[in-house]
Amino acid sequence: MGRHPNLPYVFTEQGVAMLSSVLHSKRAVLVNVEIIRAFVRLRELLSTHKNLARKMEELEKKLVVSLSNHMMNSSPLSSGPSVTE
Repeated sequence: MGRHPNLPYVFTEQGVAMLSSVLHSKRAVLVNVEIIRAFVRLRELLSTHKNLARKMEELEKKLVVSLSNHMMNSSPLSSGPSVTE
């Protein structure tokens, strides 16, 4: 009953660093170092491409507005061309 229904499938960078303090095998240390390096690279990429991220956010907002407008303007009765004899 004390279990959480949705347990995380990933660790944060801090969680990986904490694992380093309890895992002492050579392989565990090497894996943790690589994971931390991946976090560092990801952070570098994000900081390098903030402008790109901002543009993507703007594009996503425009897409949501466009899709919303399209959904509001399309009638369920006019789903396609009518067939006449």
